[in-house]
Amino acid sequence: MTVTSAMKSLTATVNARLDSIIFDGTWKDHVGQVENLGLVSKDDMSKNYVGLPEDTTQWNKNFGVNDYKKLVAEIFDGKRKVNNSTDQMPKVSVKLNERQGMIK
Repeated sequence: MTVTSAMKSLTATVNARLDSIIFDGTWKDHVGQVENLGLVSKDDMSKNYVGLPEDTTQWNKNFGVNDYKKLVAEIFDGKRKVNNSTDQMPKVSVKLNERQGMIK
């Protein structure tokens, strides 16, 4: 069975879990577990458990699909590090410069 998705590389995740849980009968090994899935290929984006859909992402002139593929390869090779720590959140500020009127 193959499931396709145009959202955050769910395709690889769903296919891998369907294969291992349903078809291989290993449901008991996955129930209640938190699994950290990530990059498994720097060349084939469809194998990765995380990522952007190439055909529906709105790329621009400053960052296109080739830039994205290069970034994924650099992360995979360890040239760039991804910090997933939640110990320190970024500082955020909001400034309101002009009143936009009443909402009707």
